[in-house]
Amino acid sequence: MRRCPSCGAQVPPDSLTCPECYTEVPRDMSERPEQQVEVRRSYNRTLSILLAVIPAFFGLLGLSQIYRNHRSVTGWKILVIGLVLYALIVGMMFLIVASAGLMILLAAIPILFLGLVYLLLAGACLMDAYMGDAGPFGFLF
Repeated sequence: MRRCPSCGAQVPPDSLTCPECYTEVPRDMSERPEQQVEVRRSYNRTLSILLAVIPAFFGLLGLSQIYRNHRSVTGWKILVIGLVLYALIVGMMFLIVASAGLMILLAAIPILFLGLVYLLLAGACLMDAYMGDAGPFGFLF
């Protein structure tokens, strides 16, 4: 029998948690030789923050999430959404420059809205890079 590292209660060999305090109990390597141990890759937090801030000026959001875990779907979704929003904003700005008059008023509202959504997404990526794994917020992608 194993012992719980938290409360010291006896834990059955096939249990993953303590029956008393429900704390996760690590298993011995001898009990599961076929399973591979998951190795967490460490990452540089400063580089993660820089990847959240600097590329955002060029429409590249989500690079900090991809840097931390390139297999995470969230980072890739944020990258695609960021590129689409950035392309729409830049395209509408070129449309305003090319035209005059009423087009400026009609395009200003969508540009402001898309810009706000882009800035909020960039801020969420920065918070995720700073707090790690989206902190208390979590992405719903």
